[in-house]
Amino acid sequence: MYQQILKEKGIIHLKTDSKELYDFTQEMVAHHQCTIVQNIQDVYKNGEPAFPLNIKTFYETMHLADNRTIQYISFCLPNAPIKVPPKKQKNEESLI
Repeated sequence: MYQQILKEKGIIHLKTDSKELYDFTQEMVAHHQCTIVQNIQDVYKNGEPAFPLNIKTFYETMHLADNRTIQYISFCLPNAPIKVPPKKQKNEESLI
């Protein structure tokens, strides 16, 4: 879907408190041979980050107060089309 709407060499940015989403995104980036622009496992580890990572949403502020780690990854999609596997059926193994 992103390849249909993102301009050529456009960058996808993901900033999240979800370790699962961050890990899954890294797996998919590697699997589809995307180009990583920046990958930060703990945005606030070394203090306040530079703009635009220093912008905090309401929920991010709540998560930081709860001592959650905020991760960030940005990447470019490959030129080759990404093939999305069909949806899994119940009791079916992953295709990736």
